[in-house]
Amino acid sequence: MSSADGPVLVASGVQVRLGGTEILHGISVALDAGRITGLLGPSGSGKTTLMRTIVGTQRLHGGTLRVLGRPAGDPELRRVVGYASQQASVYTDLTVIENLRYFAAALDARHDVDRVLDRVSMTRHRDRLTGGLSGGERSRVSLAVALLGSPRLLVLDEPTVGLDPAAA
Repeated sequence: MSSADGPVLVASGVQVRLGGTEILHGISVALDAGRITGLLGPSGSGKTTLMRTIVGTQRLHGGTLRVLGRPAGDPELRRVVGYASQQASVYTDLTVIENLRYFAAALDARHDVDRVLDRVSMTRHRDRLTGGLSGGERSRVSLAVALLGSPRLLVLDEPTVGLDPAAA
């Protein structure tokens, strides 16, 4: 992995096509560690596509994209890049704690469940079915999953959607 002083993300000429339509047209950027970067643009401008490409769930059509010194999508990045999608990505038929334990087991971060639960202020809801939570509460559980293992890079797609101003 790259050093803490270097960029966490380097994109050069990134192109992504979906269904024959070019969505990203030669994006180039370098992002340094320790910074918060926001993507702004109208709906359909490619923000989510770029985030999916960074975390490796969207195929790169052209250019290069390196995350923490590795090609985007490299399996080694799964433990060091946290991702919360626009829609809460948790199992509605599991409790909050069961969701976190499930994802923590996959990341070998079982020790981290209580910390992230507290971090997103969901400790009092730990035994509730996720499907019975409000949309904002489900988003916080999804954020907790992204925080498991103390990732070096967090990619959050519209993390405040559905949250009240205090929770945001």
